Amino acid sequence: MSGARGPTLTERRAADLRLEVARVAMRIFTEDDAVTATVERIAAEAGISARTFHRHFPAKEDVVVPLFRYSAELGVAVLRAAAPDADPVSVLVDAVLAQPRQTGLTEADRRFMQLIRRTPELRRRWLELDHDLCQAMTDFLVTRAGVVRDPDLPQLPGRLVAGAARYVTEQWITSSFPDAMDSRMRTAITIALAGLLPPAPTASRR
Repeated sequence: MSGARGPTLTERRAADLRLEVARVAMRIFTEDDAVTATVERIAAEAGISARTFHRHFPAKEDVVVPLFRYSAELGVAVLRAAAPDADPVSVLVDAVLAQPRQTGLTEADRRFMQLIRRTPELRRRWLELDHDLCQAMTDFLVTRAGVVRDPDLPQLPGRLVAGAARYVTEQWITSSFPDAMDSRMRTAITIALAGLLPPAPTASRR
């Protein structure tokens, strides 16, 4: 039986285009410190028509979605590639910080996230894009870290990690501390998972 079909070349090109347009919009929104830029301006700077823009983004605010989707995809890839004996918390930290580690965190990134945070329509899209990564984190914790899945709260482990990660991200948005991101993220995730992760095995005494 063959595996799941991967994206076609056309689908990959469309995804690449959406991500590129999203990055253009991010730059414009950050420079303007607002989301008042028109679709026509974003499309023109991205080198596409307004009609093409609307074919990929039903609403102007949807233009930020590829940025968060890309970050989630990087995190899912980290979880799936983790070594069998890897420390679960370290893997989760690597997953939620995969995109910042790839591209770095700049002051422009922080200004953009400040804009996301104070703009309800953009913030809603940020929060909605947690689902795939939460699912992958839950599956990782259940299959690789010995966490027991509660049938009444099946996505709780991943949601706890996502909530902890978002809390640290919100701290960074309001008071930049890029050098401490790793340690704060590790502390937050460790606290979030307290009581869920089985105790680490102790060395046997002779």
